[in-house]
Amino acid sequence: MYRQVTQPILGMFYFAGEATSVHHAWVVGSLNSAYRSVLEILIHEGNLTMIEKLTSPDCPFHNRTRSTVS
Repeated sequence: MYRQVTQPILGMFYFAGEATSVHHAWVVGSLNSAYRSVLEILIHEGNLTMIEKLTSPDCPFHNRTRSTVS
């Protein structure tokens, strides 16, 4: 079910929140899902400049432990 909940609908409606994370019921799950959703939207929009900023190791929101978009 996790995979189904995290898929955007028609490329326009994205779900985020701790319930859509493998770390559900934790604040880190909310943060990870927000990061994932923003990154998916930027990829869909083709906003390469913001993708580079968000995925840069210097970005405070960059998840260094695992890939967030598969």
